[in-house]
Amino acid sequence: MSKSLGNVIDPLDVISGITLEGLHAQLLESNLEPAEVERARQGQKSDYPAGIPECGTDALRFALCAYTSQGRDINLDVNRILGYRHFCNKLWNATKFAVRSLGAEFQPPPGPEPSGAESLIDRWILSRLSLAVELSDAGFRAYDFPGVTTAIYNFWLYELCDVYLVRGALGRGGADPWFCWRDGGLEGSVEFSLGIIRAVRSLRADYSLTRTRADCFLQCLDSGAADAASRCSAYIRSLSSSGLVRVLGPGEAPPAGCAVAVASDKCTVHLLLKGLIDAEKEIAKLSGKQGELQKQIDRLRERMETPDYGTKVPPKVQESDAAKLQQSQTELQKVTEAMETFQRMI
Repeated sequence: MSKSLGNVIDPLDVISGITLEGLHAQLLESNLEPAEVERARQGQKSDYPAGIPECGTDALRFALCAYTSQGRDINLDVNRILGYRHFCNKLWNATKFAVRSLGAEFQPPPGPEPSGAESLIDRWILSRLSLAVELSDAGFRAYDFPGVTTAIYNFWLYELCDVYLVRGALGRGGADPWFCWRDGGLEGSVEFSLGIIRAVRSLRADYSLTRTRADCFLQCLDSGAADAASRCSAYIRSLSSSGLVRVLGPGEAPPAGCAVAVASDKCTVHLLLKGLIDAEKEIAKLSGKQGELQKQIDRLRERMETPDYGTKVPPKVQESDAAKLQQSQTELQKVTEAMETFQRMI
């Protein structure tokens, strides 16, 4: 960071927020030369076009812990701190939800031992909490504060809030939420189910199924995978916004008119679209997108195949072009597969 570039950040501005005009005004109170002031103004305008949003003290503290691996100089990203502000809000809302769900008469169990009435998802969240505690403890002992913040962030956001509380499981099984206990087999089963959920969500996004609950059929490679999917079918249905979730038997074919996605090497997801969307309309829409993507690919290939491309074009630009080509080819493949799915419905 450099004062003359205007990208030195006052922590108080991150905590309370400041407008772009406010940042400019601070430059006039500095000891910079007039030429440097103008240069700094342009730097501020480039880095903070809308000023710095109010992030709060907790978010800044959390961010500084997450950044400690960089050494004495920190390349601070205000948007990342703002993300931590949203995370802190998530903690607050999750706690309020938990207190309300448990009720005013709730009394925690006297000891950490499980009661035996815990559901599968109760036991899973306890196991994941135990892992988060282990990772955090190891991080504190090694002064690996980024490792600690990552463990805390991932548990609260992606496991407790996005899975356990969304499912509404709190308070149902009589479990002690603070019990530290690992179950690798259970975690494997739930992670397998979360892979199915992610595959269904991806299909729903691809086919713009925002409110419609499509039926889901699962083809599993073996009986172990089928059993895991069956035990978690209620959670899969809830978290993927599906209608029916059914595990197909050995040799049983899914119904016609399904979109297909591979959830893992042991499970393929079939999402029934027939009757839910206008296939001909979707084909017409995708046909236009298919043409645009093909033009993008042709332009990139033409550019990359010029004789002096490898010597005259900077390496970073070449990497960017290669990434764009790969992304366009992936999108084209998905569009083509979607069109083929819709064709089978007509």
